[in-house]
Amino acid sequence: MRKGYCYERNGRKFMDMGSNRRFKLVHGCVMGSGPIAGRHIGHCWIEETKYIKVPKDWKVSNKTFKMVTVHDYSRRYKRGHHLPMELYYHYGRIEERYVKRYNLERFNINALKYENWGPWPGDPVCRGRVRSLRR
Repeated sequence: MRKGYCYERNGRKFMDMGSNRRFKLVHGCVMGSGPIAGRHIGHCWIEETKYIKVPKDWKVSNKTFKMVTVHDYSRRYKRGHHLPMELYYHYGRIEERYVKRYNLERFNINALKYENWGPWPGDPVCRGRVRSLRR
């Protein structure tokens, strides 16, 4: 199967981010669009997790909120594509069971062990062509 540039481009950007634990490199399966519509394909992106504290005077039970942003530096998005995780997962029809996250240490181990940017053994197996995907 022909691979795009998402694994290498996002992998390089992930290495540039250093050891910041807010970032995870993600390998997963997305639903293709355009010429590859209806195909469940492997893809790579970066997730950044932030915790936002609300002011003490706000009348909410939870004073800390988790916010996850997806950064995608694939060839299609040269400057990066930045979306809230919920929106990115919705448009890509990404299911959590087809996602694997890597911290920098595990990324470095796998990149050296397998001598490529991904996908690696243990990554989600995409289903190929899928029928009845109309929303």
